[in-house]
Amino acid sequence: MRIPDYDNCLVNLSNSILKHFGLETYHSSIPSVDKILEGNKQIVVFLFDGLGETILNKHLDEDNYMRLNVRHRLSSVFPPTTVAATNAFLNAKFPLETGYLGWTEYFKEHPNQPIEVFTNRFKLDNTSSPLPGINSKNLACFNIIDTINAHAIDKTRAHLLYCYPVDKKGPRMLSSFMKKAFKLARQTENSFVYAYWNNPDHTLHTQGVNSKAARRQVRKINRLFVRYTTMPKNQDVLTFAIADHGLIDVLPIDLLKEHPEFEKMLLKPWAIETRAATFFIKDEYKQEFKKLFNEYYGDKFELYSKQQVLKNNIFGLGKPHPMIDITLGDYLAVAISNYHIIYPNEEPFKAHHAGASDEEYTIDLIGVNGTLLKQDKEKWLKEDEEKALLEAKTRLKINEEDVKVETLDEENENTPEEDQK
Repeated sequence: MRIPDYDNCLVNLSNSILKHFGLETYHSSIPSVDKILEGNKQIVVFLFDGLGETILNKHLDEDNYMRLNVRHRLSSVFPPTTVAATNAFLNAKFPLETGYLGWTEYFKEHPNQPIEVFTNRFKLDNTSSPLPGINSKNLACFNIIDTINAHAIDKTRAHLLYCYPVDKKGPRMLSSFMKKAFKLARQTENSFVYAYWNNPDHTLHTQGVNSKAARRQVRKINRLFVRYTTMPKNQDVLTFAIADHGLIDVLPIDLLKEHPEFEKMLLKPWAIETRAATFFIKDEYKQEFKKLFNEYYGDKFELYSKQQVLKNNIFGLGKPHPMIDITLGDYLAVAISNYHIIYPNEEPFKAHHAGASDEEYTIDLIGVNGTLLKQDKEKWLKEDEEKALLEAKTRLKINEEDVKVETLDEENENTPEEDQK
């Protein structure tokens, strides 16, 4: 498998931010990003879940605003998935160090039942853990937001902004989400805002990489990114847009249905991710499991022992978190194809991530700070409005006079209800 570039990834990006604010770093920064950050006092980082380079390029023309403002290409971490990657960025450390490995993990309080890290629910029966907060208790980290607020000079203020439903009180509409991020940034002379939005990932999972729904989500992000970054009051804010990972279309493998003999070999259910699955195997079956798994799925997954995973720094660099010993089993199966391993009776996704493909790893750093001329802004808005109108007419098969296209003038901001369309 191809391991991410651990000198040019999300972890290095957040270490550049720490360095910019005069704080201690945990790993190397990215020199080209350090240069971009120079002289900027107000910084916003939008993380659009799943908007990897391939997704961006697939749904936006090469002359679209976000693609033209790509400043640097970088890598996600392994596994390229939201739990691992967003926390790698937020903590400026690798999954190996944070313990945030994937969607489901084992905790010492429940050693035999995989728990969804973000929801604190048992994976197999979808019930809540009887010990609320065991995820934050076991995986708590002093993130870069805390670090900036506690130690940065010049009274810099850092903020976390999550959309709904990650934050039950968070913005539900993309326009209000972006508006709030810039408002937070402008509150103090020196500021940093990390703003997380859960699309296009959510749409890609259910509709697929090539879907029209995914295209609409990406184009909406581009349109509103144009709007808010080119507003005069926001042009002193250095604005980055990044992703945590990309996605590819996938096919399911129902492991126990296809090969029931594996069930007797398992000590407990597999965990982490469906494209980066860890297996706990009974001692007497370890060699047999390895032989059969490679025989059945060796062309789709690469199988690594726990020792190989740690020796090859697959989860990154640094000191291993205690959760590594709890969650990482005897073997780790890493997808090198377009398949994912599902639990019995689990609904498969149309697109997924957490495997070892370039499409899942590669992300773009998009950066703007108000350097566009006024006529350029008007050009972007006019062209994108025309394209949106044409797409709507084609999709709905209705007359031009019946189609309303969102207006992106600052003086006529759309309501949340309009932004939902």
